[in-house]
Amino acid sequence: MKILMRRKAFLLVRAAVLTLLTALCLCGCRGQAPVSPGGDGQDGTAAQGAEDEECIEEICLAVPGMTLKMKEAVAAYNLQSERYQVVIQEAQRQESYDDYRTRIQLQLAGGRGPDLLADVSLVNLDAAPYVRDGYLLDVTDFAAEQGLMETVTDSCRVDGRLYGIPVKFSLGFLCAPKEWESEAGDGWTAQACMQKVRESGADVFAEGSDGWDRPMNALYVLALLGVGQPGRDSFVDEERRVSAFGEPEFVEMLEFANRYADPGSDEPFDRRMASGQVVCGGGNLNGFNSFSYLEAKFGGDLCYIGFPSPQGSVFELQTVSYYVNASSPHQEGALDFLAFLLSDEQQRTMAADGGFPVTQELLETLWEEAKKEPLDENQSYVQNGISYSPRPVTDREEEIFWGMLDNLVYYDWQNDIYDIVWDEALPYFSGDKSAQEAARIIDSRVQLYLDENG
Repeated sequence: MKILMRRKAFLLVRAAVLTLLTALCLCGCRGQAPVSPGGDGQDGTAAQGAEDEECIEEICLAVPGMTLKMKEAVAAYNLQSERYQVVIQEAQRQESYDDYRTRIQLQLAGGRGPDLLADVSLVNLDAAPYVRDGYLLDVTDFAAEQGLMETVTDSCRVDGRLYGIPVKFSLGFLCAPKEWESEAGDGWTAQACMQKVRESGADVFAEGSDGWDRPMNALYVLALLGVGQPGRDSFVDEERRVSAFGEPEFVEMLEFANRYADPGSDEPFDRRMASGQVVCGGGNLNGFNSFSYLEAKFGGDLCYIGFPSPQGSVFELQTVSYYVNASSPHQEGALDFLAFLLSDEQQRTMAADGGFPVTQELLETLWEEAKKEPLDENQSYVQNGISYSPRPVTDREEEIFWGMLDNLVYYDWQNDIYDIVWDEALPYFSGDKSAQEAARIIDSRVQLYLDENG
């Protein structure tokens, strides 16, 4: 036993050292180490390995910021790989995420750049422009060999082909009182949602974000109702490229958001919910314990009603995905690293860190395991001020989960239309414009955007 513990300790120390070396970017991603001829060491291009077969190829992974678990996964890969080593190119000191993404895009435009890109390295998190410009590798055939769930990979498809590989996913939605359950389904539109909130007698539609004031939380209400959200916005006709933000229905929505936005409170959410002050709240499933957390947060009386949309209840798919540079000389190594992340062992590790695995067989296995008694029934957690204990998930919760996957839209927190709404609705929520004036300006700007980006 002592020998095994010493061996484990040695591996952990070795992995930690390797992670530290990774942070120093041995491949020259930041120009801190020599690079091969033809690279200036400043553009994030992974260094060319020597032609000698024994030379280890370095795979440069671009991600603005990386979790500890993901860094551990990189270290574990480097520890077991005899041919490739992954190094990380994060944002530079005092470099904003927007500046970082722009820098990466310029590198790709020059035929250089990192070998692998995290989805958060893409401007607006949108792969389509990168695909049109030929920057991303088609990984359809590679994905077909990995047993990935199509409902999850669809978020990375462009024109029917796959260009990104999700390694884990979570689901976002709206939670409502249990008695609203009959409203779920095809009839759950923004108008139906607003009517139920008015009838509830609550002062607040949904809990706002920590640190946000009322105007900012009013913008959050618009997002919950689908404004500017792909697959949920009823004010943009994508096929005809026409804006309807000037219609009375949008003015009504602006006024609703202003009336029912969260002004902020120091009182815990569960108490505000129990008192009837708040009627709904955002929910997220990023692991099996999420069910017990949401049950505690909503007092055990909740409905996973989903976000309202023109097609009824929908659930937002949120993925962590990676893309391969089509110009990379190390594509084989990049795919080898992705295959490692998709292995059962790594998928279990990432799921434990928050999220669900992307392979169908393992996900089904984990659901069966999650229905069993937890190892420590006395263990408890505190999340966002809410105390809860892990418990086995139920057959009903599994049914709810798979039902969500049948009604997905794809999460996009950065898009140009929502940015326009954000810019022009905020003055109304701050009391500087009327709702009608804000709606007219938004309609004009969105229509101009649609005309220019048809």
